[in-house]
Amino acid sequence: TALTHEFYADGPVWIAPAVYSYIAETGDDAILDLDVPYFDEGSSSVWEHMLTAVRFLYNDRGEHGLCHIHDGDWCDTAHLLGKKGIGEGVWLSIALYNTLQTVIEIAHGTGRLAVLPELMAMAEDIKEKVNEHGWDGDWYLIAYNDEGRKIGSHESEEGKLFLNPQSWAVLSGIAPYERVQKCFEAIDKKLDTWIGPLLLTPAFTKKDITIGSITGFHPGTIENGACYCHAASFKIVADCKAGRGEQAYETLMKIVPGGTADDMNEQADCPPYAFTNCRYSPEHPYLAGRFLNTWITGTVSWCWQAMTEWILGVRKTLDGLLIDPCIPAKWEGFTVSREYRGTIYHIEVKNPKHLNKGVQSIIINGKEIAGNIIPICKEKEVQVLVVMG
Repeated sequence: TALTHEFYADGPVWIAPAVYSYIAETGDDAILDLDVPYFDEGSSSVWEHMLTAVRFLYNDRGEHGLCHIHDGDWCDTAHLLGKKGIGEGVWLSIALYNTLQTVIEIAHGTGRLAVLPELMAMAEDIKEKVNEHGWDGDWYLIAYNDEGRKIGSHESEEGKLFLNPQSWAVLSGIAPYERVQKCFEAIDKKLDTWIGPLLLTPAFTKKDITIGSITGFHPGTIENGACYCHAASFKIVADCKAGRGEQAYETLMKIVPGGTADDMNEQADCPPYAFTNCRYSPEHPYLAGRFLNTWITGTVSWCWQAMTEWILGVRKTLDGLLIDPCIPAKWEGFTVSREYRGTIYHIEVKNPKHLNKGVQSIIINGKEIAGNIIPICKEKEVQVLVVMG
């Protein structure tokens, strides 16, 4: 595989969530002790790789105490924000906080307690810096560029508001309650459309070499203000974290193949079984709603998580299956079967009070359990009855 010279700074934030997902699914925490090489030189355990990743990002910070963004982060076409090594990423720092929470959970769950004070101090410091320097009054910035200019600010002429810092501020838990409400207000009133939430608004119309090629795309195209379905999946998770079952499901139905956006769109040009990377936004003069880049998107994996683990709420953890649905209140319930660590769980969820969120009781094979985490079962199949309340 050919390697590029770009230094995308978000690589380290994805290691711990991937490892957590593997351990939670399989129960195989021995992977943490597996020795694997670094790209440049040397090797260490998977656990040490995770610690190296978060320590690197934490120690690579700028004047606001936020992580240097270098050649970009998740939004890889905003690649000139930190070209000089000065620009800082607000979303990137929020993502680091989220990853630190994951590493802390793994440390707790596997008895690696000695490192907890360090990790918790890092997380608290990042949280403080993001809320001090990343907040713009009504929403979170996306970054500071090399010139120290706020990007994704009400002060900006274009690109005033970005989706990812708002959704991740909620899903990571970094935003205080009152700011959670403002993040959703910004999303609902300024970003949401009939095709789904836009990645940013208003779209850039003038090229800006202090931001990146994102500003050179036609307005409403790809990262420049399209509905980027990968990011819309992040937003669904944030909705579910906050108990917004109606909004989570509505967004899902907008972005899935053959969903409501297709019903409203005579230009839909993608087969109803293929996810698209993004849709042209209503800001595009003649392609609004059209698909762009099918079959080559990371949307599917995140949307699958958003659907199964957050809306249906059947979520793997280190201790077992967590049942935490977040659904439209009109739903009477649903059924789902989930194979997990050698057992098939046949789960029936009832919603007699027509709630968005909340579990009143869980009964496994006729016996009620405490809490909403189903412990690891040894049977081949089990029947689970969940009553929301």
